[in-house]
Amino acid sequence: NILRDTASDLARGRLYYPSDELAAAGLNADNFLQADQARRVFLAGFAADAEALFDEAAGLLPDEDKTTLRPARAMAAIYRALLR
Repeated sequence: NILRDTASDLARGRLYYPSDELAAAGLNADNFLQADQARRVFLAGFAADAEALFDEAAGLLPDEDKTTLRPARAMAAIYRALLR
């Protein structure tokens, strides 16, 4: 959601990325839109981290609870598709 909503959040004066990660990339709320290359690198890294977390979470879901976890797996698939 954070990645998808970045433009609309910025239009409202909001930026929901961790400030320490933004600072490490040389970004902040004031320069986020102007720093094209730094922003692209940051967002690509954020997306890659999210993808890795989806992989990790999928590996933690127990197979014996497949039926019970069907809604969680469906939502994970939807959000993963939105990420891509």
